[in-house]
Amino acid sequence: MQHATERFYDRFAPLYPFVRPFFAQTQKRLLHAINACVPGDLLEIGVGDGAHLPRYLHHRVTAIDLSAGMLARAMRHRTPRVTLLKMDARQLAFADQSVDYVVMSHVAAVLDDPAAVFAEAARVMRPGGRLFVANHFTPTNAWGLLDALCDRWARSLLHFKAHYPLAQFERDVGEQWVIERRVHQGLMHQVLVLKAKSQ
Repeated sequence: MQHATERFYDRFAPLYPFVRPFFAQTQKRLLHAINACVPGDLLEIGVGDGAHLPRYLHHRVTAIDLSAGMLARAMRHRTPRVTLLKMDARQLAFADQSVDYVVMSHVAAVLDDPAAVFAEAARVMRPGGRLFVANHFTPTNAWGLLDALCDRWARSLLHFKAHYPLAQFERDVGEQWVIERRVHQGLMHQVLVLKAKSQ
């Protein structure tokens, strides 16, 4: 049986280029941060249409998505360093401690089971590895009211948590991860680097 999230993004894939400008700058900051790291094995969870894939400069990238429609579009942007796979991030088909970096760009607020996804990210991460997260986080100022007003509509039509405070994200990632630093902090978008709490 096809997953509801998979069905949504299969239908949404043709519209994805129209959404990309809303998070283009945040993704640019994310890619700059990851490209500054020592070359390694990188797993991207939720690759979307993959338009950014050529901007990974030196990592060996495995990019996954639940949506076959998104992956079909990502194939157009694949480079020799990139492997694309259809996979559920709640059950990653990788060995323990097999990657150096995990990247999630605007994925956290659409996860049905964030605890399972972040636990899997921790499982496959090598010691000293880092988790890079770019996402929309509801601000604590008056702009946060807009998120609250749009939340029900966004969840039902766009499969997206419009009201997603940083505190909720920290609960979602669980006790195994801690925010190490902020690479970028905009009005509603941030780029975070997390490390395992045991490190």
